[in-house]
Amino acid sequence: YHHFSRSNQQLKRLESQSRSPVYAFFVSSFNGLTTIRALRVKEDFLRTFIHLVDVNTRAYIPLINGTHWLGLR
Repeated sequence: YHHFSRSNQQLKRLESQSRSPVYAFFVSSFNGLTTIRALRVKEDFLRTFIHLVDVNTRAYIPLINGTHWLGLR
């Protein structure tokens, strides 16, 4: 259990670090929505947002899998 606890703590830290840019980008995009529409760069922002979510998902899935593994164990 001790090894799992340390690994799970690191996974939580990584997931949290990758989640922060998603929230920050979403808030800044929402605040600048009129400018984004006026400059017609919606696709660029959407592509960046999807990339940030993908990075977060890469950290989130191992965290969930580890938690499920411990639950089954």
